Amino acid sequence: MKKYFFLTVFFVLISILHLFAQSFEKGQLYVYVLNPTSIPTFVKDGEKIIVQCSNQELQSILSQYKVYSFEKAFPIVEDFRQIEKYNLERVYLLKCDGDETALSSQLNENFSTQYDYTESVPHFETLATPNDYHLLDNTLGPNYALDIINAKDAWDISTGSSNTVIGIIDTGFEIDLPELVGKAFSVSNNTSTNKTHGTFVAGIVGANTNNGLGISSIGYDCKLALRGQGGWDPMSDILVLSTQGIRVINFSLGSNGSSTVHENIINLAYDNGTIVVASAGNENTTNYTYPASYQKTISVTSVGEDLKHASTCCGIHTHNDRVDVCAAGYGVISIGKYDNQPIYFKSSGTSFAAPYVTGLIGLILTVNPNLHPDIVTHIVKSTTQDIYSVNPQYTGLLGTGLIDAHAALLKAQEISTIGADYEVFNGQNLVWNAGDLKVVNNYIKIHPGGTLTIEGEVYLKENAIITIDRGGKLTLDGATLSSYNSSNWEGIQVWGNRLLDQIPSTNQGFLSVKNGTLISNANRAIQVGKGMDGVFVYNYGGGILELESSTLLNNKLSVVFAPYRRTSQQFELYNKSYIRNTEFIWNIANINGMVFLTLNDVNLNEIAGNRFLNNNAVTSVPNETNGIGIQSYSANFAITSYQSPNGQVDSYFYHLHYGIKSEASSPTQTFKVENTTFNNVFNGIYTNGSNGLRIVNNIFEPLNYPDIPTQLPSCFGLYMNNCTGYTINNNYFRNTNSTTSIRKIVGIIVNNSGSAYNLINDNSFSNLKVGVLAQNQNRGSLTPETGLVIKCNYFSHNKNDIAVTGGQNGQGYGIGYYQGTNQNERSPAGNLFGHAFPNTTSDYHNELQNIVYVHHQPNQSFPELIPWYYTTSTVSLANSMQHYSPGISCSLSVPTEKEELKAFVEEKELSANILSQVLSESIDQGNTLQLENTVISSTPDESYYIYQELMQTGSYVSKSVLSAAIQKEDVLNETMIRDLLVANPHAAKSPELMELLGNRQNPLPEYMMVQIEDGFNTLSAKELLEQQMSIQRLEASIGENELIYLYKTDTTAPIDSLLVFLSSRNRPDAFIQLAFEYLKTNQIQEALNSINAINISYLGEPETELRNKMLDYLQFHSVLINGGRTTTELMSSEIAELEFLAEGNDLVASCSRSILIANGLLEYSEPILLPNEMFKSTKVTRNNDLVNNGQLNIYPNPASEWVTVDYDLQVSGSTFAVLEIVDATGRVVKTIRLKGNKNSLVVDLTSLQRGFYFCNLLTDKNRISSKKFTKQ
Repeated sequence: MKKYFFLTVFFVLISILHLFAQSFEKGQLYVYVLNPTSIPTFVKDGEKIIVQCSNQELQSILSQYKVYSFEKAFPIVEDFRQIEKYNLERVYLLKCDGDETALSSQLNENFSTQYDYTESVPHFETLATPNDYHLLDNTLGPNYALDIINAKDAWDISTGSSNTVIGIIDTGFEIDLPELVGKAFSVSNNTSTNKTHGTFVAGIVGANTNNGLGISSIGYDCKLALRGQGGWDPMSDILVLSTQGIRVINFSLGSNGSSTVHENIINLAYDNGTIVVASAGNENTTNYTYPASYQKTISVTSVGEDLKHASTCCGIHTHNDRVDVCAAGYGVISIGKYDNQPIYFKSSGTSFAAPYVTGLIGLILTVNPNLHPDIVTHIVKSTTQDIYSVNPQYTGLLGTGLIDAHAALLKAQEISTIGADYEVFNGQNLVWNAGDLKVVNNYIKIHPGGTLTIEGEVYLKENAIITIDRGGKLTLDGATLSSYNSSNWEGIQVWGNRLLDQIPSTNQGFLSVKNGTLISNANRAIQVGKGMDGVFVYNYGGGILELESSTLLNNKLSVVFAPYRRTSQQFELYNKSYIRNTEFIWNIANINGMVFLTLNDVNLNEIAGNRFLNNNAVTSVPNETNGIGIQSYSANFAITSYQSPNGQVDSYFYHLHYGIKSEASSPTQTFKVENTTFNNVFNGIYTNGSNGLRIVNNIFEPLNYPDIPTQLPSCFGLYMNNCTGYTINNNYFRNTNSTTSIRKIVGIIVNNSGSAYNLINDNSFSNLKVGVLAQNQNRGSLTPETGLVIKCNYFSHNKNDIAVTGGQNGQGYGIGYYQGTNQNERSPAGNLFGHAFPNTTSDYHNELQNIVYVHHQPNQSFPELIPWYYTTSTVSLANSMQHYSPGISCSLSVPTEKEELKAFVEEKELSANILSQVLSESIDQGNTLQLENTVISSTPDESYYIYQELMQTGSYVSKSVLSAAIQKEDVLNETMIRDLLVANPHAAKSPELMELLGNRQNPLPEYMMVQIEDGFNTLSAKELLEQQMSIQRLEASIGENELIYLYKTDTTAPIDSLLVFLSSRNRPDAFIQLAFEYLKTNQIQEALNSINAINISYLGEPETELRNKMLDYLQFHSVLINGGRTTTELMSSEIAELEFLAEGNDLVASCSRSILIANGLLEYSEPILLPNEMFKSTKVTRNNDLVNNGQLNIYPNPASEWVTVDYDLQVSGSTFAVLEIVDATGRVVKTIRLKGNKNSLVVDLTSLQRGFYFCNLLTDKNRISSKKFTKQ
């Protein structure tokens, strides 16, 4: 037998706190490239390296910081089979001789169109406490490290295998040592001169064991894949080893610098089946060390022989809430080389605790090479020994405890050797206790009357399924259900009976999930319904799910509800299922179609205090594969807080493409969201076709990415498409970016809410592209005062606070004509604007129909009450003269009880109807058609009569009559038209009337146009009356919406109560809502009767088209109902009909699109119409001069009943002036006091005799001009 010279070594027992020399590599950055044209190239000019880049500004910056290299950081990533690679293929390594920190700041702030982000490259150091050693005799003693983890007993189960290869990334390895000879499966980059650390680690993991020499290793017979420090890039080495099929890697290196790039490397390797074990650190702190503290790394800290974490010999190592497990790390024995001879010595550090865990995983994978990384991690962490009894001061900071190799291998063996299918029959009540472990080959079937409780662990093989039949019951109480290997299992199906109620519960399958249960790696973790691949068996909806205080992890679809409604003849009751205080987590590479909660035509009222988290650490670029929190198809639901024993738990959505995405085939399918945060969610809530939404007390912090590049889509907090009757208040929409740069985020988008009164009030918007964006048709077509009102919101540093845009303009486009009123202190608009961008329209940008913005009386304390930067061509400002008081001016109190609400609504409607009657009698003296015909049929000799009749109507002349008057040039001259339009200042706010005025063959003088346009910011008596009526109807609408909500949420109130109330409204929108209520219960004829009850004579073009499409839509449903089919069972002709109905922007189009989308027949992207910065925002600037240069002009001459006089005093300032009419005898027959230094007026001549007269212009009794005219 060959003998080796054998040295024993001991170290001086000292306590040394390890400190990192540096956190990041000098002169290096990771750069995530958005635009490939921004990748620089380099040419040599002698010894000088010159940067070349298509962007000259970028080239200058890169040259300034002496960048000399820009290469792909991880080319090996292309070899991974995964489609989603965490965008690591876009990460480049930049090297420079300048200050990399300053360069990173420059690139992040100024070149976001080229690079999504840059970050420093963490610097790694070994994590062993330095120790001296001396050449002495056999004084090391036994290796306690293996004893305390029960290694000897574990080896009775498995000693590893040469087919199991463990990866080690370290400084270098003395592979010629006897303990390592023959153990290396592969060796790379082993060129370092200092191999002590790596050799010591390799000895712990896999030194030759049972060879009569030195030490035993935890890995025993496992082989080693060794990668040393030559040309060192340890993170790339992780990817290399993973592509070689290595399932576990020891990484006894660390940095106190975190990196998104590095975490994504760990994630990608994990997705590929590779687990990284790393050292927690050697500092006596709770600081995080990386990569140990990344989520998917197993972090290891130390205990000593006495199982205590606080060593008396070697310092105290790191402890924190991200530590997973412990192993021996103080004074452990391994191998090395001294004077070119093999030696054994002791050393300390978490560097040497981690290898014991790594080796243990090698043994586990020998027992079962196919185990999923989640199961391997779970085995290691769930079989640990409790050490907190001797470490009470570190409770929660040492992971689950000290590893137990024997217990871990027993569990791995149990998982590997068992496997069966299970059935629970009627009358059986089985319990699988905590500590029990089952492996399922194909299925668990719970038959009617059978009950199964699982408290232990169940691992299910590929496509294995659990079914709970009608009347069966499954309880998961602190259980673990996961996949057996890297392939997903199918999930749990809860079968119900759609034809029966959920009481008694024996009508339905029943699943209870509680007390920290974990369900992971399933295709559909929980499906409440029967069916596969998203196709439901029709009558199997209605199962009951009680899900509380549990975790659903990495399931393609976490919870899916099949259609089911608890509808009786009188009531619709809430579904008995609930989801409370549960975490839905996705932390592996994104996939298409990942959804946490899918609701199909159900009414789920309790989704409370849950967290929907995509923790995959992808970059901030929007990506559809980020998944959806809640996907709703024709469902009703409520997102609320959960009241736990420890206080209120709010709902939370994180890092998703959509937080909530709702499609409704009927506006009766609606939802509420309260006390919820949407953090880094690209699109917070999108809802299509729902009435009565309630979005209250939420925080929206959309995914934060740059305003540019322009090809990236805009994101939003809340998008409402074809929704009405909503309550949107007390929400915060904000960009949390630390800079003041504008991001490509819209707070609220309202698209086509129609002609009904709607209100967005009391919300906060900051640092957004647009605060509130109102698109297309959000006002009445024939009653423009109805529609959307934006009131009492707070805006700060937005590119646009409020913007009104559309794909076109015309009848019904824009928002409500009156934005606020002057009735009382609470009625003005009350928004507080940001005043952020002078010389723009940042406060109020309106591209559609004109609006009147009624504001509070301005004061020094609240200058934000008035928009400063707005589209002056389409926004009229009106001072209400009402005082603004915070907390009072924007309050709106409505009753909370149904009967009081009904009285409130009736009172407001009565007031509005009285005002409407007064208005109707005042406009055109109560007969618009007659007055319009009178004007149209008038002749030139009736000019003065027509003029007088119009002027006697005062400020109540209608738009149609004004239009006719403007076009009668042969009857009404310029002065008459000027007088008429000045008396009716609402004319100046009508683009159509102003266009007619500009098209007259004889244009009005500029000064007259100025006088007319002064009415743009003046309210007529007609407008003041309309305002009073508008605020009454707005408040009635708010009360009505609240009353409808109470009817719908009161499960004790008959449905008939709501139907009676809606039928009493006698409005088109109410009749449409009534029709949908009837459709919900398949009462097609009643629905058709509701639509036919609409009086088409009061409809504009958009409303008429919607009415006609409603009839077609109801007929479409009638065919389905009569055929016993649902909207998921469509014939080709019906699909074609839906595609036809889906054209346009109306409610029926939205509902039709929802059905097509739910059937996978349509892909639809919601339009976002951002403000057009080129839109004409200002009024025409006019020359305020008379047409002629004379001081006095008279026409017609000769005259009969009247004459027009133009005058210009040609002076400035206030001057007393009169006009005298003098007869042939010199007698003054008429004196007129003049207003203004230049003007035009019509003079009544009916009292004068025939003959000639003089018209004298006098100032201060001095005649300055005179004209002669003849009266016929």
